[in-house]
Amino acid sequence: MAEALRSSMEEKQNKFAMSVTYFTLRKSEVLDLFFGVRNEKKEAYDFGVAFFCHEADLSSANPKTDISFTYEQSITGLGPGEIAVLPLTITMADTAKPTEYRCLANISTTAPDVIGGKYASKAFVITVPNP
Repeated sequence: MAEALRSSMEEKQNKFAMSVTYFTLRKSEVLDLFFGVRNEKKEAYDFGVAFFCHEADLSSANPKTDISFTYEQSITGLGPGEIAVLPLTITMADTAKPTEYRCLANISTTAPDVIGGKYASKAFVITVPNP
């Protein structure tokens, strides 16, 4: 799956991609997938990575605690044109509500002589079905 994502990013020239962007997870379920970042800059850069859910259709759901993400929070020294593909684990809490959660992946740039800024972002949806 990691090599397929890398090939897709090379072909489409994406700055950021995930192997899945709309999926269903049941309570207590864990999903392992990949995300990739391509450096479009003319020099090596460090990138900050953040995944989070910020909204749910059901008002009693708590996106900040119902879903957790495990991933590398930084990519160091990615050279020009290089692609880093890294694992991402998404864990649904056993207390999650059956609803749709809206989530974001934000990638920011950092370099010794540059103030960090937004590099790429991607919205995605996680659905928790009724049991």
